[in-house]
Formats: sequence, structure tokens, C-alpha cells
Amino acid sequence: MSKYWIIGDIGGTSSRLALLSLPQNKFNQLKIYKNQNFSNLQEILSIFLKEIGHLDELSLFLALAGPVLAGEVKITNLNWTVKAKDLKKVFPFQRIIMVNDLYALAGSIFLLSKGDILEIKKGKNLKPYPKAFLAVGTGLGIAFLLSKNPLKILASEGGHTPFPAQSREEFEFLENLSHHGLKGTYEEVLSGRALANWYFFYSKERLTPEEISTKAKNGDPLALKVIEKIFSILGRICYEIAVTLQPFGGIYLGGGVLQNLKNFFEDPYFKQRFLEEFYFTEKLRTLLERIPIYLILHPFPGLLGAQTILRSQLKK
Repeated sequence: MSKYWIIGDIGGTSSRLALLSLPQNKFNQLKIYKNQNFSNLQEILSIFLKEIGHLDELSLFLALAGPVLAGEVKITNLNWTVKAKDLKKVFPFQRIIMVNDLYALAGSIFLLSKGDILEIKKGKNLKPYPKAFLAVGTGLGIAFLLSKNPLKILASEGGHTPFPAQSREEFEFLENLSHHGLKGTYEEVLSGRALANWYFFYSKERLTPEEISTKAKNGDPLALKVIEKIFSILGRICYEIAVTLQPFGGIYLGGGVLQNLKNFFEDPYFKQRFLEEFYFTEKLRTLLERIPIYLILHPFPGLLGAQTILRSQLKK
């Protein structure tokens, strides 16, 4: 068994790498790289290896934003393909493990502290499982935690399901996406780039998600309208997850976009917009009331989940 592991959370925008020395529980040497500055993951790994220095007994664990198929991942919102066999040819890793990034997010729950979680909605916690995880970042990811012992996590690509418009405005928004060559999936209406999509739809001006969030925090009416729409759609997809899976262990929200909007979750108006859509039908209110909802505040939950999953796999 390798003593040292590079653990990585590879998203559509950034790559986060750290060094884990077993059997310790904390990672160190954390580095964050902007993907746009590199042609592929190999370049980032080469730089990280130089920064941490030579280590014997070194292996690699990667959580990547895309489906993992036969040791290969095409990152969904980045023109990178990562193949374990290619990495083994270039780097002296004893072992390489690759999982979906939402798979890793689900695994983080066992290492999060109370301070890492903000309660959005109370529930009755009838059962510890299943738990659902939804991350709003560059894209939109969904995963489900079914049990701890043995560790059972179901990753998905649920963010790419069609978005069911419920109003004339939403139908017009989908038509606007189609006009620009985009599919009307949930990811295009609820993600970092969805912020930009909605702002452009309302104003015909193209801003970055960061610019829109900043304007909203400063009280800009149009940016606040976008945030209100995002909260409404977020509530709706949480409703869909709730009635489909019945995750009595809770729905956990994550991703950089939602973490950046933490203050809006604490604002009664925006929280109500979220809950109005979550309680989509009174027919199932009793069921929905039992399901708690939380916001993950830890900045690197994917790296925490990597530790959980790694230890689980090394026991086999």
C-alpha cells in the first residue's frame, strides 16, 4: 500500500490537488490551479510533483467532473480527457483511482463538522440514508449516498436531464438557449454558466457568474432577479430529487456557486422562493416536510470525500 497519495478534485474551472500521507487524516500541500491556464491535467500534475518534491510509494486519487468509464473520463465542461493508462506511462504512480466528483462529494459527509454545514430546512430524519447531493458549480452534478458500511455511492449525470419549463418566461428562455445552440437541460438553467445565461436573457448583456453574484450582493435589481430565478429552480430540482429518491437522510447542496450565495440562503425572501418550489405539490407535503436540506460550507469537500473513499477502497 502506498504511503503517499496525491488526491485531486478536478472540476470544469479549477483543479485542486493535495498530498495525503497515510494513515494521517488531514491533507496538506494544497494547491489550486485554473484549468484555462493548462492544456491538460498532465501539465498540472507535473507542476504539483515538482512543488512537493520526490516521494517514494506515491499513488494518485482523482475525483473528476465527468462519468468514469473503464479508467477514462471526458471532463464534461472542459475539453480534457483523462486516461489512467496514459498517466501511468508518464508518472511513477503505484496505483491510480478515479471516481466522479459528485461521488467524492457524497463521501465527504463523514468528515464534515457541524460548522461545515448550514441547515436550510429542518426535517425529521426518519432514516440516515439515502442522502442526496447536488452541486452547482461550473456545471450541475447529482449523487446519492446509500450506506456507509459498506460504502455505497451512486453517481449520476442527472444535471443533463431536460428542464421542464413551467411558465412562458421559462419556455422563452429555453427557446433562447436553442437559438444559441444549447440544449435545454437543467445544467443550462442551474449552474455557474446558467447565471450568465439568465442575465443575458434578461438584459442582452453577457457577464461572468462572479460579476453577477457581486452585483446581486450590491443590490443590483437585475442581478437579484437572476438569483431569485436560480433559487426557484434549485427548489424545484430538490423537489424532484425528494419525490424520486425520498432521501430521508437529507439533501446536501454544494458547489462554488451556492457557497458564494450563502447569504441569500439566510435571506427570508430568497429562502421562501426556494421553499415554494420545493413544496411543489400539497399532495406530498407530509413527505417533503420529513426531508432536511443543508448547504455544505467546507471549501474542499471533494478532497475530504477522496479520503473517505480511498480508505474504504484500501480496506478491500
